[in-house]
Amino acid sequence: MSLLRELADGPERTTVLIVTHDQRLLDRADRIVNMVGGRIVSNVRPAMTIRILKAISQSRELQGLSEETLTRIADRMTVDHRRQGEIITREGTPGHKVCVIGQGTAEILKGDVIQRELGPGDYYGGFTVITGRLIRDTVRAKTDLEVYCLSREGYRAILETDKDFDNRIRELYMHRQ
Repeated sequence: MSLLRELADGPERTTVLIVTHDQRLLDRADRIVNMVGGRIVSNVRPAMTIRILKAISQSRELQGLSEETLTRIADRMTVDHRRQGEIITREGTPGHKVCVIGQGTAEILKGDVIQRELGPGDYYGGFTVITGRLIRDTVRAKTDLEVYCLSREGYRAILETDKDFDNRIRELYMHRQ
């Protein structure tokens, strides 16, 4: 297993596929696909999900949600990497996802003026996903970033399946008005 891990992580980034029922390999896998009756019933990225969970659990807006809800959110998020100085979102454009910073720092700009910084656990784009309004601020990467994003469709799916999350977001939205 160590040799296969070295191949997967090495300079050639070799893809390794292992078919097994051995649960001891779970912590070594980048992705685990579970099949029942020839159909995929789950497709998870354990290490990435743990990193996403650590970031979103830092967000005060999500504190108090169940581990099940947080895991459902993390499983639907995609990973986005941005370079220092890159504009991530631009004021006046439609918002189509909510993003949480996992690693690095971003800046919120109004025009060319820095309003505040965002770090791990901070999010942007949340209310534009709910309301469909245009983005109010420009977000720029101050450092290289790893960002975890939840699409509008993923966001709606979570709202439909978890009333605690739905109620929390509605309450936050009402307080921002």
